[in-house]
Amino acid sequence: MKSEISKETCLILASVCAAIWSFDCAGTNWQGFSPQEAALRLIPVHGFRDPGGVVYYPDRGTLFLVGDHGDIAELRADGKILRRKHCGGDLEGIAYDPRTGLLYLAVEGVDEIWECDPGNFEVKRRFKIDRAYRGDSDFLKAGGQGIEGIAFIPDSRHPEGGHILHCEPNGSPCSG
Repeated sequence: MKSEISKETCLILASVCAAIWSFDCAGTNWQGFSPQEAALRLIPVHGFRDPGGVVYYPDRGTLFLVGDHGDIAELRADGKILRRKHCGGDLEGIAYDPRTGLLYLAVEGVDEIWECDPGNFEVKRRFKIDRAYRGDSDFLKAGGQGIEGIAFIPDSRHPEGGHILHCEPNGSPCSG
């Protein structure tokens, strides 16, 4: 019997592997699995349409998942949804600030990054993304060219505690 792997499961797998590798570099394994073992595990997530990004939250030992239809969810390591909320927007990525514990959500279409409390999924602040780059105010054209990924880089010298990098499609640079 041939088993099928859904698009959603593949996205979760790829994103989880990236999260696991990044945290293992800091000396943390995920749910007792080495990065090599975890990379071989598929994590099916049922009932969550069109995931856009996932991040591992080491303090809780859970994953946070966002989707294209504006949903955010907290998951166990086996993919079971613990809780979820509809925040709105086209959520394309999620990052975690280890210093504050806050989550950052990449929102396509409105060109924003939302700062989110992981305890209640409340959006605390919204940051507008500038579509200009190196003096070209029309570098990223409106309509279909939005944010597609996000990462948080801690930096104790930065007034906000670090840098948020977001990636745009079509070979555009990551911004900070």
